[in-house]
Amino acid sequence: MRVRTTYELTLEVTVSGTYHPPVAEQGPTYNSGGQPAEPATIEDLLITLNGIEQEVDDEATLNNIREALMEEATAYA
Repeated sequence: MRVRTTYELTLEVTVSGTYHPPVAEQGPTYNSGGQPAEPATIEDLLITLNGIEQEVDDEATLNNIREALMEEATAYA
C-alpha cells in the first residue's frame, strides 16, 4: 500500500549582493592616460534561507543567481 502525503512549507529566501553599475571608458587627460570601460558586476552574494546563511558551491547556480540579480538591478538603474 502506498500512502501519499502532502506538506505545505513556507520558506523565506533572501538573495542579496552589491551591484556596481557599468562605467564608461574615460579618455586621457593631462594627468592620466585614461581608464577602460568596466562592465556591471554583482559582488558579495549572500543567500539566506529562513534566516540562515547558505553556502552555494555550484558555480553554475551562482552565475544564474547573479544574472537574475543583474536583470533586476539594471531594470531599476
